[in-house]
Amino acid sequence: MDGVLIDSMKYHVKAWMKAFAQFGYHPDELEFYLNEGVKHPITVRQRLRKLGIDNPDEETIRKIYTLKREIFEHIADFKPTQGIIGLLDKLKSKVRLGVVTGSVSSIVDRVISKFFNGYFDFVVDYESTERGKPDPEPYLYAIKLSGLPKERIIA
Repeated sequence: MDGVLIDSMKYHVKAWMKAFAQFGYHPDELEFYLNEGVKHPITVRQRLRKLGIDNPDEETIRKIYTLKREIFEHIADFKPTQGIIGLLDKLKSKVRLGVVTGSVSSIVDRVISKFFNGYFDFVVDYESTERGKPDPEPYLYAIKLSGLPKERIIA
């Protein structure tokens, strides 16, 4: 969803950077782009590890992520990516469409209902699986939801 359906990655990265900064940490913003879709606790641990903090406590991880979500929800200005609605219009009658995203269901529901209502046959979000991207679990779950053999799926 993020970076494909909606132009939101810059808001995610900005929110992550602000949240980490409030705790005195300054990770490389490129790392957030390169690891988009990874489960949030893993994202926090990986960024802290790169900053030399090998064993952050769970409370710190939770606080950074909670602050990131608050900042993101305050600053994000959701808009469909240019041309995506036209593409979906062309595809909808020809194939089953689904979304596999690392975003939480509250944001996914808001975005889908506002811009993409009726386009997608299924959605796999942050809460749908135990492991997030780049692990294949979200995509394997999407295959299951599609009801199609994996040989007929394009991601």
